Amino acid sequence: MIHSGYRRALLDKLTPNVSRGFKFVAIAKTVTLGRLSGRRKPPSNVEVLGRIRLVMQGHLQTLWQQMVAEAAAAERAAAEARARGESEAEMQKRREAARREQMQ
Repeated sequence: MIHSGYRRALLDKLTPNVSRGFKFVAIAKTVTLGRLSGRRKPPSNVEVLGRIRLVMQGHLQTLWQQMVAEAAAAERAAAEARARGESEAEMQKRREAARREQMQ
């Protein structure tokens, strides 16, 4: 995916659309690294491959909406945990359980 973005930027280097390739690279890194939601553990290889497959099949908007919803849920959970006074380790366990539940 990242190579495709750089190739697109190279092909469009003399046109006003040069930023498209770099935007694609930024989105690809977000999709593969899963860094949209704070200090979450990096996604597994299976999850990364599934995300890449979704993007390459034209479902980027769907994936992006799922990632934003996941980040919002993690942020709400963190705020609730802070309000309850939970430790970071307890919050991490709760996030992992919610993520596993959401994947099913």
